[in-house]
Amino acid sequence: MLSALVVHFFIFNIESFLVLCVSGALAMESLHRQVLPFLLRRLKDEVLSDLPPKIIQDYYCELSQLQVCELTELTFVMSNTHPD
Repeated sequence: MLSALVVHFFIFNIESFLVLCVSGALAMESLHRQVLPFLLRRLKDEVLSDLPPKIIQDYYCELSQLQVCELTELTFVMSNTHPD
């Protein structure tokens, strides 16, 4: 499924890709303008100075069989894709 999306992505020509990028950038700018009045920005001086230490916990899990298949397929597709 994922590999089909990757292959479909590479079938696009460069003009289509650029149109997608530009439209995505315009959508991001529009969203930013709409959300900006509601963002709360604080200066470092206004934040609690005695913060507790950051706790980082990494949890590792096995990939499902579907994830392994998709990753293998994607790796194969990407390794056989040569830039023109």
